[in-house]
Amino acid sequence: MVVITLIAVLTAVILPEMRGTLEETALRSAARDLVSACQTANSRAVATGRPQQLVLDASAHRFRIETAPGGPGEARRPRSASEPEGGKLDPRIAVEVRLQEPPPPGAPAGIEFQADGTVTAADIVLRDRTGFGLVLRLNPVTARPTLKEMARK
Repeated sequence: MVVITLIAVLTAVILPEMRGTLEETALRSAARDLVSACQTANSRAVATGRPQQLVLDASAHRFRIETAPGGPGEARRPRSASEPEGGKLDPRIAVEVRLQEPPPPGAPAGIEFQADGTVTAADIVLRDRTGFGLVLRLNPVTARPTLKEMARK
């Protein structure tokens, strides 16, 4: 009986801690997925000589890479079916894109990677349900993503 009581007490103490750990793991996994997507979009822009755009749909918990228009009047188009165009984010993670300059009217809100290796200055803020957050900051000159932890809310 004493052993069962000790197991119950330890379980009651450990489970809340594990929940926070699982939330943080999902947050870090989403951040890694977005870092990878940023690097892919930048590589494709430089390799193809065409701007690429990372579009995040926070409500659907998805992101995708699109080829940006190359000239006036050309429409944005998703990547071809043979190339992966994005992915899904964990629904427990809140995503917010903070562009330093708002996009032109009518343009989808996304992060544009240019063929010269530069990118739209932006931060992607990721938060889990416990209030822990990460900021993925894109260097506008090098397009290099960096991750920083945020204070808990």
